[in-house]
Amino acid sequence: MAMQLLPRSQERRSRRRGIAMLAGLALVSAVALSPLAAAFASPSSASRRSLGAAAVAAVLTFVKPQEALAQSANIASKDLDVEGFQDPPEVVEARTKALALERIRQDELYKEFRGWFAEFAKDGQTFDLRVELLTRMQKQILAERTLPQGVTRTDVVKGVKAVKFNIGCIKAKTKSDEDCKRLEKAFNKMLAAIDKVYDRSLVSAR
Repeated sequence: MAMQLLPRSQERRSRRRGIAMLAGLALVSAVALSPLAAAFASPSSASRRSLGAAAVAAVLTFVKPQEALAQSANIASKDLDVEGFQDPPEVVEARTKALALERIRQDELYKEFRGWFAEFAKDGQTFDLRVELLTRMQKQILAERTLPQGVTRTDVVKGVKAVKFNIGCIKAKTKSDEDCKRLEKAFNKMLAAIDKVYDRSLVSAR
């Protein structure tokens, strides 16, 4: 069978690829196995298997990220004065006392608000006092820039609507009856105060 000869141009490209591959392997060997140059220079000093194992060990010594990270963290911990970032004991004590006092104050605000609402919802309560109580609650909300902890807008709306239903201030009567009109106006102002401090315009725009 006659041998098929490659064109000269293809043969030259093939030779160039071979030369390039050999050059690349030589470069990798020079970089990775430089610690073993002496061993490779004297073939009789070790077997090929020993040299191969030593080559792998030499390459692996260049890649130890965990050890490098641990060393850098160790250096950073020595240079960093953690205690310098801690507040003095008197500052911590003052902050703890302030938080305790604020919890007490918030509890008192809640009790005060709940007491007003209970008076507002009491059977037989006068319209004048109901309007005044809604105004008190409105002022507290604006002053604190929030509802008392444990009270939500939904709680307020449900409670006031229940009272309005019980006293007959519903539907057209909220516009025709003078007392119901005053109560409705005070209630709307209170809702406006709640919406202002919670900025419901931004929430509804989303």
